Amino acid sequence: MLSCLKANFPKLGAALAVASIELAAAAFLAAPAQAEVPIWVIEDADSTIYVTGTVHMLPEGTEWHGEKLNAALDEATEIWLEIPMTGSMADMQAEAAPLMMQYALSVDAPLSSRLTAEELELLNAAMERADMPAQARAGMEYMKPWVVLQAVGMAPLSEAGYDPEQGIDVQLVRMAIEQGDSVHGFETLEQQIQFFAGIPDEDQEQALRDLLRVSDEETAEMVTLATSAFEGWANGEVEGMEALFTAWAEDEDSALSPLPYDRMVAGRNADWAEQIEDMLAGEGVHLIAVGGGHLVGPDSLFEMLEDRGISASRH
Repeated sequence: MLSCLKANFPKLGAALAVASIELAAAAFLAAPAQAEVPIWVIEDADSTIYVTGTVHMLPEGTEWHGEKLNAALDEATEIWLEIPMTGSMADMQAEAAPLMMQYALSVDAPLSSRLTAEELELLNAAMERADMPAQARAGMEYMKPWVVLQAVGMAPLSEAGYDPEQGIDVQLVRMAIEQGDSVHGFETLEQQIQFFAGIPDEDQEQALRDLLRVSDEETAEMVTLATSAFEGWANGEVEGMEALFTAWAEDEDSALSPLPYDRMVAGRNADWAEQIEDMLAGEGVHLIAVGGGHLVGPDSLFEMLEDRGISASRH
């Protein structure tokens, strides 16, 4: 499922997503019981919209919600995510399967025709480090580079114990469904896949080459930075996440990201802001939960809303 494949920090892959990838760390797991992700609120005469940032993968048992978020979820009757979800990864994988057949396969241009011998060796080494099953590794030969980029970029997270089933969005939607809330998405799953599949082939290939050449030392450095950013996010601090996404916005050619910032972040935020303006024209109580990286930085969702005359305050 794409939204759980997306990195929520730039370096180790993108949606997912996107926006947006969290790394395991003992300090994160030791976060205090009162830890709670940041929450904002947008209000007018007849509407209340709570907004929070999600982390798409987490180790089991990570604390991330407290009284404010629980109260917002209880008050809301509709929850809005990046894509509509059922709370089951199996269901979403089944929905994604035909779309992946359409957008991910590359039978006419296998990976071995796209990469050099040296790059293929680097890829094989990366898949070995990730303990990828032989059948899956063989299947990568006929996948487009963006799919391989995702698989390689996600490997450090899986090794660190991060699990999409423990993602905040997945857990939130389960809670929402249990209390009878309606679940909506700003995008469809097909749209989210298209954010990756629509990147020109040559850019996909270059992004994969760049990722394969990231050294162990660079990866360790990014793990440290991301760990600090997301540990802070879980405790309501936005500075670390903002620093990561600001760096991505200011230098797309840097090692921070192999994917286009405007396509993966800024453009989507602009679209979501338009939908939120329409939502605010109605009435009721809504809870929005999208990747945390979309809520910070120079092109954040809140900046896009301000351009439309809509202000959010920290809750």
